[in-house]
Amino acid sequence: MPDDLITVLFLGDVIGKPGRLAAAEYLRETRADFKLINGENMAGGLGITPRVAIEMLEAGLAQFTVDGFDMQAACIETARTGQIPVAGLPRYVTAHVEPVVMEHLRFAVLDVIAQPIPGRYDFLVCRNFLGYFRPEIGRALVGKLLGALDRPGCLLVDAFITRKHPELFEGLPRDAELPFFWPA
Repeated sequence: MPDDLITVLFLGDVIGKPGRLAAAEYLRETRADFKLINGENMAGGLGITPRVAIEMLEAGLAQFTVDGFDMQAACIETARTGQIPVAGLPRYVTAHVEPVVMEHLRFAVLDVIAQPIPGRYDFLVCRNFLGYFRPEIGRALVGKLLGALDRPGCLLVDAFITRKHPELFEGLPRDAELPFFWPA
């Protein structure tokens, strides 16, 4: 093989534990220069959990990034520590994010109402923040979030919001059972 040749291993949609086991075997055995996987379904079709991310990192996957945004600088600074308070438990109880996962996380302060969403994304997760706005602002924010998706991208919205404000999502393509939405 010539010295200037670059080898790439790309594993298509890795789904659940059987997919992770097969992917881990390929990742360990290959000598490819770049190892890429489509991993949004690695946790049984429900995204990527920290445990699943660590499994894949230990198997040799080195390239994934998660961007976290909040308009409150204090929230971003807490997230950057990797010590996250657990809601509903005493204040001294925290979740610890492993350093091997923290290397793939980026956090930034962003006022999503006033500022553009930086970058393009394959997958966006929107927890409960849409519930704090008047419906017309919420609808504009949904449009802004969908506009930041690459195709085929997906927006996951907290089911609480889809029940509280179904009008924000009228007419949008979506999964029949889960709160996943796609650009029209």
